[in-house]
Amino acid sequence: MMFVIPCAILACAKADKTDTEKDDTTWRDKIAFDLSQIRPDGLTGTPDGLVSVSYEFCIPKDDEIIERVMAIDPTIKRMSEAPGRIGCGKTEILCIGSTHNPRWREILRQIASLDFVERIERTDWE
Repeated sequence: MMFVIPCAILACAKADKTDTEKDDTTWRDKIAFDLSQIRPDGLTGTPDGLVSVSYEFCIPKDDEIIERVMAIDPTIKRMSEAPGRIGCGKTEILCIGSTHNPRWREILRQIASLDFVERIERTDWE
């Protein structure tokens, strides 16, 4: 009888972890670049050439949606006439963000978790 209780507790803990991993995978699947190369401070590269990572995504042209995104990160640049490399449509706005923020990982997670954001691509300035 003593053996059954610990096993039941472990099974519940495993189920919770699986549910969390599914949620985690859902938003991470929208990010089309490797986050593991970005340091906790939001920078990547060699010690003598550290840079932040810019990224882009599309959102619908809707004032309420724009406000929601800007509440997550007020530094996001909006480009209403440019499709970007990601290919925003005429009813969408190109948004460009950066990891140059101590909360960069949480910001990306929140943006990628939005239903109307389909994917987030790295922006390489050339």
